[in-house]
Formats: sequence, structure tokens, C-alpha cells
Amino acid sequence: MIRLLLILICAGMVVAIGVRQNSISNLRRENESLLPANDETQRLSAGRQEMTQLQTDHDEYAKLQKENADLPKLRNEVRQLRRDADDFSKLRAENERLTVAGKSGPARASSSPPPGFIPTAALVDVGLASPESTVQTFFAAMVRGDVKRAVQCLYASDGVEADLSGEDSLAKGFPGYRIASKKIISDAEIVIAIQTSAFGPEVPMTLKRVGNEWKLVEPK
Repeated sequence: MIRLLLILICAGMVVAIGVRQNSISNLRRENESLLPANDETQRLSAGRQEMTQLQTDHDEYAKLQKENADLPKLRNEVRQLRRDADDFSKLRAENERLTVAGKSGPARASSSPPPGFIPTAALVDVGLASPESTVQTFFAAMVRGDVKRAVQCLYASDGVEADLSGEDSLAKGFPGYRIASKKIISDAEIVIAIQTSAFGPEVPMTLKRVGNEWKLVEPK
């Protein structure tokens, strides 16, 4: 009887061991089947993170692009202003030279201003509707130190570096000017030569029509 009981107990243990091993095998198979799905989930998660970063980078780039959209135009306009200011300074220097020469030189320095001469005190903003108006408006703005208005007189293009510092004193001592000659290139382009004294050099200034306005072109 005891022997039979031991045999039954052993048989039960064998069955229990078999069931347990079978369960372990099933769990292993389920785990192996879940591994590819887990890898795919990780890849999808990484992909979502990468897309989020790309969107953030794109938004930041778009913001910077918008903020800097007007920068090239502004830089170019100021460079043109500097170029015209250089010519302006040359005219002023020539006038000062002639003034000094006139104090000790021949009678030519004592001559009255030439016909059509506009002195500094008479310079006013007359708009940009004609080449002559644009020239006077530009000089009036320079004499007043109105850089913004002077820039509005210039023909704009892109991609030049400059800064706005110190531009308000470039016309100091400017005596005035007269239009010595005009050369019509086309319906949309004209060259005006100006003088700051009766015997001063003629300085050419090219202007182009932009819509209903005329703009000064920077010297080549």
C-alpha cells in the first residue's frame, strides 16, 4: 500500500514537472514573438522624436528668415548713401578749396553764384517726381541729417553690408549746388551733372525711374 502511494506521488511530481516545463516553453515562445514588436515600437518612438526635432528646427529657421528678410535691402541702401555721401564730401572740399583760393587769388573767386545755383538755405524737400526734384530732396535731407529720407532717394538692390552710424553729419558745410548739364539715356534713366561753385568740377549723378518716382543710382 505504501509502495503504491509512493508510486502515485512520483507520478504526480513527474506530471507537475512536465506541465511546468511546458508552461516555461510557452512563455519563451511568447516572449520571442513579442521582441520584434518591441523593436518596432522603439523605432517608431525614435522616428517621432526625430520628426519633432525637425519640425522645431524648421520653425526656428522660418522665424530667423522672416526676421532677417529686410536686412540685405537696408544694408544696400546705406552703402549707396555712403557712396553718394563721398561725392557730396568731394563737392564740399572743392568748394572750400575755391573759397580759400579766392581770398588770395585772382578776380574769378569773387564772382557771384552761377545761374540756377541753389544755396543750402534754400534746399527743401520737393519730392521725387522728377530727376531734378530728387537731387534737391536728397541734398536737403543730407543737410538736415535726415538719413531715412536720404535713403528713400536711392535706387535699391540687395546684398551689401554697411551701418547707419555717423551719417547725420556728412553734409556739414555744403554750400549748395546747381545743375550744370543733363543727359537723357532713356525714358527711365538720366544723368545730371552738378556743381557747387561756378568753376568747380561737374559731378555726374545717375537717376532711374521707379514707378512714378526717380531714384539716385550709386556710382560705379
